[in-house]
Amino acid sequence: MASPHNPMFDEHGRVWMTEPVRPPGVANNPKWSASTIAMETNDPAALEVASKALLARNHGMQTRDTTIQNRIKFVGVDTSYNTHHLQFDWQDRIWTDGDVLGELDTTKIDPNNVEGTEAACSECLECGVDMDTKKVIPTSGYATAVSPIDGTVWLSVPQVDGPQNKLFMLDPKTRKFKDFLLPLPGRLSHGIDFSTDGTVWFSAGSGHLGRLDPKTGAFKYWDLPGPKFTGTGMEQGSTEYPYFLWVDQFDTFGLGKDTVVVTGTTSDSMLIFDPKKETFSIFRMAYPIAVLHTRLGWAD
Repeated sequence: MASPHNPMFDEHGRVWMTEPVRPPGVANNPKWSASTIAMETNDPAALEVASKALLARNHGMQTRDTTIQNRIKFVGVDTSYNTHHLQFDWQDRIWTDGDVLGELDTTKIDPNNVEGTEAACSECLECGVDMDTKKVIPTSGYATAVSPIDGTVWLSVPQVDGPQNKLFMLDPKTRKFKDFLLPLPGRLSHGIDFSTDGTVWFSAGSGHLGRLDPKTGAFKYWDLPGPKFTGTGMEQGSTEYPYFLWVDQFDTFGLGKDTVVVTGTTSDSMLIFDPKKETFSIFRMAYPIAVLHTRLGWAD
């Protein structure tokens, strides 16, 4: 199954997407996978543990380059890690979330010799290895964003409890990771993006819009519009379960630079946040899909 996901243009007009380009299964992982592991440490013992863990995982999604000129040409690019969402930085590198944080340097790919250049263009970024337990410290996440200020790479981790309920950041220059644990009442960080001043914005499954100042580490939350769960009478957030989020850095909506857009998954809406006034406007979808099914007689 092709299953193309998250298409994005590069500066040359090529479309990149995350997509399977080879059969699944650990037996089909690239032979050069171990050479792509990158950690802050170069300890041979830690690299061996990370290598075994990487080769033991099934990677169902890789990347594909689509050139659109006189005709469409698809070029599959294998990776040593599983991909999901992709994000470009200003050096033409693709950063992907999945089982690990992956980096694909598109400038190192020879379109006439893809198989010969795949290994050199990708890195599998690992935090490190706990040598007592022989377990790799995970760099898995759900969505990826690149800071427009310093080029650091950020991921959201949508897990409820414990040390994985966080955002985390990689500095590509030093290969050092830093965790930002979500304080209460935030849970399940999902979509993530930046405003032009380097502020991190994210949607949270607890029914919040979240903001993080990377300089101070300070979080702030706003309850998303909608009803709240009943119980104690002091509930925060809302019953809204937001999916992705993006920041309108270029004022394409005409609502102001750096307006924040949250997808209202359970309310058929876009929740538009004005960061200056700290207020929401609700853009309701005119014809929810349930209505279309009823009116047009579509079958499930």
